Amino acid sequence: MYLSELEIIGFKSFPKKTRLVFKAGVSAIVGPNGCGKTNLVDAIRWVLGEQRPTVLRGERMDQVIFNGSMDQKPAGMSEVSLTIENNKNILPIEYQQVTISRRVYRDGTGEYLLNGIPCRLKDIVDLFSDTGVGAFAYSVMEQSMVESLLSENAWERRALFEEAAGITKYKHRRKEALRKLEQTEGDLLRLNDVISEVEKQVNSLKRQMRKALVYQKNQDLIKELELKLAKSEYETIKIQEKEISEKLKLSHQDQDLQKVSLDKEELTLENAKLELLEAEKKVESQQREINLFKESFYQKQQQILVSQEKQQALNNLLTQLAGEIESLTAQKANLDKNIREKKPELENQQGMLAEKEKSVSGIERNFNSLEKQYAQNRRDYEKETEELNTAEKNLNSAKSELANLNFKIEETQKQKAILVSEYQKSQKELEEKEEQFLKTFQELEKLKSDWENTQRTKTELEDKLQNLEQKLKDNQLQETRLETNLASEKAKFRVLEKFFENYEGYNSGVQFLINQKEKFKILDTVANLIQADTAYAWAIEAALGERKSFLVVDNLDSAKKALGQLKENQKGEGGFIIKKELVNSSSTDGRAQIKETKGIIGWGSDLVENGKHVDWLANSLLHKTIVVKDFEVASKLLESLPVDHQIVTLDGELLTKTGVVKGGEKKEFSLVGKEKELKTLHEKIQQFDAQLKTTINSKAEIIHDIEITRTELSQIIEPEKTKRELWNKKELKMKEVELEKKAVEEGGFAKSQQILERDRSLKELNQQKQILEQNLSQLTDTEQGLAEKLNSGKQKVSELEKQKDELNLKLNQSRIEIVTQQGKKEQLANDILRMEEMLADTEEKLKLKTKEIKNKENEQTQLAGDVENLKTELVEVEKQKEEKEEDSDQSKERYHQLHDQLLKLEEKLKSSRHSRMSRQEQVHQLELQQHDFLAQQKSITSRIQQEWNENLETILPLTEDDLAQLAGFNERLSQLKEKIRTFGPVNLLALEDYKKEKERLDFLKKQVEDLFSAKETLNSTVSKINETAKDLFLETFQKVRGNFQSVFGQLFEGGEADLILEEMLDPLESKIEIFARPRGKRLLTLSQLSGGEKALVAIALLFALYLVKPSPFCILDEVDAPLDDMNLQRFLTLVKNFTANTQFIIITHNKQTMDAADILYGVTMEEPGVSKIVSVKFEKEPVLA
Repeated sequence: MYLSELEIIGFKSFPKKTRLVFKAGVSAIVGPNGCGKTNLVDAIRWVLGEQRPTVLRGERMDQVIFNGSMDQKPAGMSEVSLTIENNKNILPIEYQQVTISRRVYRDGTGEYLLNGIPCRLKDIVDLFSDTGVGAFAYSVMEQSMVESLLSENAWERRALFEEAAGITKYKHRRKEALRKLEQTEGDLLRLNDVISEVEKQVNSLKRQMRKALVYQKNQDLIKELELKLAKSEYETIKIQEKEISEKLKLSHQDQDLQKVSLDKEELTLENAKLELLEAEKKVESQQREINLFKESFYQKQQQILVSQEKQQALNNLLTQLAGEIESLTAQKANLDKNIREKKPELENQQGMLAEKEKSVSGIERNFNSLEKQYAQNRRDYEKETEELNTAEKNLNSAKSELANLNFKIEETQKQKAILVSEYQKSQKELEEKEEQFLKTFQELEKLKSDWENTQRTKTELEDKLQNLEQKLKDNQLQETRLETNLASEKAKFRVLEKFFENYEGYNSGVQFLINQKEKFKILDTVANLIQADTAYAWAIEAALGERKSFLVVDNLDSAKKALGQLKENQKGEGGFIIKKELVNSSSTDGRAQIKETKGIIGWGSDLVENGKHVDWLANSLLHKTIVVKDFEVASKLLESLPVDHQIVTLDGELLTKTGVVKGGEKKEFSLVGKEKELKTLHEKIQQFDAQLKTTINSKAEIIHDIEITRTELSQIIEPEKTKRELWNKKELKMKEVELEKKAVEEGGFAKSQQILERDRSLKELNQQKQILEQNLSQLTDTEQGLAEKLNSGKQKVSELEKQKDELNLKLNQSRIEIVTQQGKKEQLANDILRMEEMLADTEEKLKLKTKEIKNKENEQTQLAGDVENLKTELVEVEKQKEEKEEDSDQSKERYHQLHDQLLKLEEKLKSSRHSRMSRQEQVHQLELQQHDFLAQQKSITSRIQQEWNENLETILPLTEDDLAQLAGFNERLSQLKEKIRTFGPVNLLALEDYKKEKERLDFLKKQVEDLFSAKETLNSTVSKINETAKDLFLETFQKVRGNFQSVFGQLFEGGEADLILEEMLDPLESKIEIFARPRGKRLLTLSQLSGGEKALVAIALLFALYLVKPSPFCILDEVDAPLDDMNLQRFLTLVKNFTANTQFIIITHNKQTMDAADILYGVTMEEPGVSKIVSVKFEKEPVLA
């Protein structure tokens, strides 16, 4: 069996589908830090069912999903599939190739698949259980596990041993069995409480049922009387309602006649209203026409006024336009004159400008020639100036550099003197720090020792407190259990005591007479006098039959008196046994001889516990009664017995030779043996009470011990904390001193180096100073020669510059004159152009004004005609308006006449309506009376229906006898209701509830029996599991122990190692301690081992487990990192030796490990946050990605 394929998509840094194919042997996975190699290990852990996000280096399980990168979006899900070749049938499954898959989505949901079929996590865990593969198995080991495997917390290494021993499944089964056992005990406790309560409820319901039967009988009598009374009242109201109905019928006929007359009057009124409405509409229509004519008349007037205003405005506009034309004509003449005057002046200016431009051209040619000569001399002068500046700059730079060198030499000498002084001081300070460090170290060791002593004391007190608190919890649990049992037994005792004292279960005659025991010399009932064990109570009661309720009296006279009292007080009947008349038979007199047979318990008289004072009673009544186990035994024995013998079973079944067989359901209580049962309960109560007091006292002692321990612990916590703080402070102080010493030491070394550096600097500076002084002399000579040459060139340039300036002034004056002349010429040209434009504009305006005058004159003529037409139309409109006003006056007069007629009709109709309303009120009163009678009938029928569920109308009328006795019904009914009231609350459902609760009680008792049986089975199962797991674990431990010593010897030549179980009493919970000592070393703890030694110890333990139970595959994550070359070679040799049974996948950075691998895979991160499998080939196997 080996891991053949791993497929990843969306897991951590692998967003895309990545597939790796593995073979048997050794495979290595390599790559730089942070490239995602360990993510492959996490993927294998995760798919095998790992549920701890911290183991997968996360906080939540959905963090295994690829979270995105700069170029890729986050994935919505993560999926890993692992294919395993089951070629050796190690996995309990029929497939040769098994693929397990796990998915998780962003919303936190996930699923597992087995060969593509959805399954549970439990199925995956069970599949790999005890194979060495799984989330908690030893198939995966990483560098961080080395520390945890060798730490003081031995849980992880114990889990490895349990996996190798194959007891993981046994521990799971034991845990499940213990959980079920605890649940069963809780269920038992709960059921006992429930049974106690249900028993109380059943007893109560039984009493309520008897009361309910009497109550129901009285209720039936009340129902009968109430129905008769209601029927009588109902018939009386029905007759009264019929009389009202006849009166109402006559009133309705009168109402109908009134309504016909009223309808006619309303119709006449409506016609009058319609005629008035038509007249009103006509008046309104005529008024609207008159208003229209008025509006038209007003509009015509306004139009005339507007037209007249327009005429006046046109006259004013024509006058204005005539003035504007006259002004424009004068402006045109003036412009023509100005243009003729300006044109000759423009021609004169153009001639003068041409002469000036010719003179300026000659001056410009002379100036250009002189300027070229000046420019050449100027360039020569500037070049010489630049050379002189460069020489001066070089000279000044050399002087400055020389000054700086002198300054640096002086400063360096000063610095060297300071450094020498500081170095001497640091050496002295270093000696002081070394003394201080040694002193602090000694103080720290003393503080550490004090703290460790205090810590040990604290640990002992904490362990003691924990034990006491656990003891207190156990005590409290015991106290609760005892309180529950005590309360349950007390409740049973109270119920049974009440039953016994009140003689419940006996008939009313016995209960009546037992209260007068002394009067009639009654000893007690037979059942109370004969005491038997609870196991035989039902058998003895069945044997006694009805005699169990008989009263035992001294003589016949007492029995006679008692019977007389029963008759006199109507208290039922009673049975008696006369002590003097009873024959005291021998216990064996007349008995048949029976063989000792399985199932026969004994003679009835031998099974009772009475004492000598009532032995005669048991011997007389039970000496020929045989008690057997069950009906089957009884039926076999019956044939061999005489006729006067009888057999009873423990379940209370009776069989006689006379053919009588009696049995069936048991009653709630047996009357026999109640006194003994009360005594037993009383003893149990005393026993529980004593145990409870002992437990409470023990609890007080434990609490006292806890308080003392807590006080001692609180007294030591503060000193321990103080010592720890002093230790920490001193340790911090020592580190500070160490750092200060190191700083002083480093400072002294730095000072010595700085002194040497200053010496080298001084030497170099003096050499640079000599060179600079030689360069400075040469630069001074060069600067003086360049200064003389520059003065000669400067004079020549000054003379040429003066000549150039004079000629330039003359040229500028001529140019100014030309510009002035040219400006005058342009001004004249612009004036002429502007005046010509104004002239054209004036001529255009004259044309427009002339055209406008003509248009306005035509408009004036049109307005005059419109005014005349409007005046004619105004006269016609006024005439039509007057005609319409005459027609309107006639219509208004007709409207007023109709309105007066309508008022008279409304007055008449009002009177008729008032008369009709009076009649309606009479009818309404009759209807109210009828409705009241009907409501009374309905109320009676509804009340009877609601109270008694009877239809009153279907009940037969009362007979003559009922009517004669009707007056006494109410009194009889009141008496019955008063009697019912004295009953108090009655549970009418008691009979049904009693049956239900009794069935529930029987069911609960059966459950208790089943739970006791289940508890015994679970206890047996736990014991067997413990024994099996213990044997397997010890056997595996001894094998691993021997293998560990052997492998350790191979890795550490001459070294010693061992595995030790701390507590052999319970190997399944004992700590496993590792002892390891490399050759030549004396170590106290594993923590003192180096990193490489720890890795080798862990590897030795791992391979010791593999020798006992090899894992099909092993994944090692950088466990070879701390190993040197020699130890690494030993490690690789071990790996090669184990490849026959185990496939190894090693994540490594080591070249030797890579060389030892059969297949090599490379992981890289070309894109940030995205891992990729790259081709890193060996000749043996190609890399798949």
